[in-house]
Amino acid sequence: SVSITNPIQNQSITFGQEILIQTNASDPENAIQKVEFFYGEQMVGIVTSAPFEISWKNAPVGNHILKAKIFDNEGMTAESSRIDISVIEEVAVNQAPSISITNPIQNQSFTFGQKILIQTNAFDPENKIQKVEFYIGEQMIGTVETPPYEVTWNNAPVGNHVLKAKIFDIEGLTAESDRINISVIDESPANQAPSVSIINPIQDQSFAFGEDILIRTNASDPENAIQKVEFFYGEQMIGIVNTAPYEVIWKNAPVGNHVLKAKIFDNEGLSAESARINIKVKTSPLRGGKIKIINPVNNQVFKSTDTIRIEVVKTEGDVKIDSVILYLDETQIEVSRKEPFKFEISDLKEGQRKLIAKAFKYGNLIESETIIVNIFTESYASTEISIQKPSKEVQPKEQFRFAIGPNPTDDILNVYMDELPRNQPVEIQLFDINGITLNSIQSNTDKEKISIELGSYPAGIYFIRIMGDHKTFGTKRIIKR
Repeated sequence: SVSITNPIQNQSITFGQEILIQTNASDPENAIQKVEFFYGEQMVGIVTSAPFEISWKNAPVGNHILKAKIFDNEGMTAESSRIDISVIEEVAVNQAPSISITNPIQNQSFTFGQKILIQTNAFDPENKIQKVEFYIGEQMIGTVETPPYEVTWNNAPVGNHVLKAKIFDIEGLTAESDRINISVIDESPANQAPSVSIINPIQDQSFAFGEDILIRTNASDPENAIQKVEFFYGEQMIGIVNTAPYEVIWKNAPVGNHVLKAKIFDNEGLSAESARINIKVKTSPLRGGKIKIINPVNNQVFKSTDTIRIEVVKTEGDVKIDSVILYLDETQIEVSRKEPFKFEISDLKEGQRKLIAKAFKYGNLIESETIIVNIFTESYASTEISIQKPSKEVQPKEQFRFAIGPNPTDDILNVYMDELPRNQPVEIQLFDINGITLNSIQSNTDKEKISIELGSYPAGIYFIRIMGDHKTFGTKRIIKR
């Protein structure tokens, strides 16, 4: 069985308007093959899957009879009741725009010399705003032709003032806002209004469905007495923050266009709202994609006073990644919105710390592999160790030593052998923290200094070992910056 649920009986529709024909289609065996749509005996279209509805475009002017015919997989059919509609030719009438002043608020006071930001909520049904004019009394102080429709009034004179805004559409229709009374005084008032602006996200920014949206504000109060900041999308509250930093993470934002605003309150009850920020949450399929932290490398070692420079790249996939979020020990640290994605962190506590990068694209989460960085204090860097191959024989106590420097080093490392026995062939080995030999130099102790180039190696911990024919002269730790 099938019935037409939209449009309704005797409904009138303007010529040029798409007519959505919706049905309630059912089959006891749930085996609907198709639904055909007709006006008179002229077919509009065929739909083979739910929802069984169709948009009729360019319906001719006149009276029409709609019907729907349903077929099941066994060939049985049924028709809906007829729905009479009329398509009329009607000239759209331009509707007047509207405007209101959202900032300042009624009876707000300002100190002489303070800049006064006049913000409006300007609207036109046809979205054809030509301009907005701003007045103090009957004196115009500015004209704005593009959003946001706001103006800053500088050097407002002492006294009481009446603000108004006037909006024009391109057809010449106009409207005026309600009047806002403000006062400018020549000394600081007992309490001045706070202010707030949204600095992240930016105007018209897009996000993928499922991506966390960080809403960050610049909140200030002349008396430094902020009570709270409320966060909204439309008129729906997202959250309240009572302490700096005044920011909130909006999780699971629905797909669609949203208008963000923040509202600030001070301890005396004065409040202010931010300018509106328009964002879009969208979803779309993703064709692969991987990201990787290429610097630092896994298990790299840093001093607690070092600034660690981190770089993340996309390694696979055919989509552009808008932003990458860096996490340190599962805490979000920073967002980079420009490829290559780079970050800097410093002043880390001693110990093993975990770095991971995350990127969102069209609702899909891409994560890098975890990178471990080892943080140590300055005293740890100067420690020397001695590593020798295990042996079942008792080794004689070392009587000869060699020196290295500078340590830490950025480039050249010098090995000094002037305290070793003369005229002895030696092998100088360079290996990493995993015991992998990176370089081996054959030399003689008669050469009192050997210089080794380390500039091409990543920052981290390395080791130098000098081997004689029958003896290991020792191993020393190197810090490569």
